[in-house]
Amino acid sequence: MQAMQVTPSTMRAPRRASTGPGPRLACGEAFESIRCQELVPVREPLEVVGPQEPLPNAVGRMWWCQIGALPVVEGERLVGCLGEDDLLRVCAARARELQGEIADQGEDLSVWERLLAGLTVRDAMTPLSELAVVSPGATLREGVLGLARPIGSGSAQRHILVADDETKLRQIVSIRDVGRHLLHLYEEEREDSVAARVVREVLDVPVGEFRALRPLGHEPVVASIADSGPETVTRIWEGQRGYALVTFFDGGPQGIGTRRDVLRALKDPFARLGDLAIARIMTSRVESASRLTTLGGVFKLMAIGGYRHMPLLDPTHQVECVVSMAEAVKALAAPPPS
Repeated sequence: MQAMQVTPSTMRAPRRASTGPGPRLACGEAFESIRCQELVPVREPLEVVGPQEPLPNAVGRMWWCQIGALPVVEGERLVGCLGEDDLLRVCAARARELQGEIADQGEDLSVWERLLAGLTVRDAMTPLSELAVVSPGATLREGVLGLARPIGSGSAQRHILVADDETKLRQIVSIRDVGRHLLHLYEEEREDSVAARVVREVLDVPVGEFRALRPLGHEPVVASIADSGPETVTRIWEGQRGYALVTFFDGGPQGIGTRRDVLRALKDPFARLGDLAIARIMTSRVESASRLTTLGGVFKLMAIGGYRHMPLLDPTHQVECVVSMAEAVKALAAPPPS
């Protein structure tokens, strides 16, 4: 197979002059001044689901509404949330349980008639006790730190739920909403708040410089182009990053399959296990960054392309690490290094 030409992003130079050595490497001050409820408009009614709704119905709604999570409401009370990671978890668990049947039927096994047969939202959701729930008026930092809390199911939380004392849901804020808001503060010349000034200073830092001073990026979760549907889902789930990267022999990125790609395949009521294979779900053109790309450049590329994961290439165009939107936001919310 011929190697694809991979060109790191040209968004390399900071938009503003450097503030000198030792720029602030966290946006804690900015995150303390932003309220979670300011990030998204109040929507009435919110898109929610009941715990007894059949799982395929909920998956279809998630896809067509282009949302990564559905709050689960019983009466008027929030009781849980169904996210893309929850779908990966139940798919991987059921694949383990049905190993014999999968060995017999292979890629032709029906997802909804066999693999996930009879499941409801309650069977897959993350319960309220493990969600990142904040009160109205909570700061963005409170919300983001809540996302960093480990939960028993192993699912990663990427949505902040705003609810009152009666656990009535008011708003839902995604990691993508946070990233877009930070990018707005970075690019809006007329914005001169404390939050905007701090965000501009930090997002003008090149990724390589930031990584030298504090953690950002992780070893890629790598898949084989020959991975089957069960192997693909299990690899994405067990990797706990929400994606699997396929690389060429020279180490360059060939394609990437994500939890959103799995959701797209699952929306089909006639989906077969073969439809979940990495070769079928992956995006072949992989946007990448380099060590010289600024954090603002990475956020902009993710916002424009709708990405949540971006490989960082070294000077030889091999994958050095992968940066996710979620870990970037959490890194910016953390206290600066002492």
